[in-house]
This record gives sequence, structure tokens and C-alpha cells, in this order.
Amino acid sequence: MKIRIGILFAAVLALAACATDDIKAWIAGPPSRSPPCDQPQCNYKLTVRSCDSTGISPEYDEIVVSKGVHRIHWVIVTPGYTFAQADGIHFPGNPPEFTGGIRVNPKEFSWTDTNDRAAPPKKFKYNVRILSGGNECNYDPSVVNE
Repeated sequence: MKIRIGILFAAVLALAACATDDIKAWIAGPPSRSPPCDQPQCNYKLTVRSCDSTGISPEYDEIVVSKGVHRIHWVIVTPGYTFAQADGIHFPGNPPEFTGGIRVNPKEFSWTDTNDRAAPPKKFKYNVRILSGGNECNYDPSVVNE
């Protein structure tokens, strides 16, 4: 009898521990910083719920990029929305670290980040301009070169 109670107690504790981690992840929401991009190309998703100030949800608020040359590639995963033709993703001030910005197709946009920084990290704000039927949606997340 004592063994059954012990096993049952251990199972309940394990279940509670798993549920607590799930609840913490659900409450916290998606992570705000990406893992460091250290591949030739890193892909990031954009979800659009509406064109108001909270309607665009990037996979990460900050994209972290390791030292080196990396292609940052964004994909709109919501039907009915497309990137603006020339400036779907735009870095204000045209920093020299970012080159070759191109709308690959209506739902994909890419930039090359030549991160030659040794330290300290440098943050670059960028603008996202998305279109849907005559409406324009805007969002301003950032890239961090570490």
C-alpha cells in the first residue's frame, strides 16, 4: 500500500512540474529575443491579426545576429497580407551593415547583415510595412548585432 501511495505521489509531482512549465511558457508568451543567427540564412515569421498598433506579431521582437555575414529572411505567414514592394522591411538611416534588401516575393523579404562587430552589441531599429487590400500596416522591431 505504501509503495502505491509513493508511486502515485511521485506521478502527481511530476505532472504538476510539467504543468507549471507549460503555464509559465503560456503566460510569458513568445520570447522577445531570438537565438543568435549564426547560419548563412535565418528565417523569421510575421503573423498579422490586424493593421492596428498591436496587430503585427513578429516571431521575435529582437533578432540577434552573430558576427559574420548572415541573410535575414522574413516570411508573412498570414493569408491576405503582403510586403510593400520596395520598403516592406526598411532600416532607417541606411546603415552600411545592411545591404541587398529585396522583396523576394509578395510574402518574403530579405536583407544581408554584415556584422563585423567585436563588441559591444549594436541595436538597429527597422520598419515593417505590410499591405492588405488598400490598408497599410506598420511595425518597428529591431536587429541586434552581437
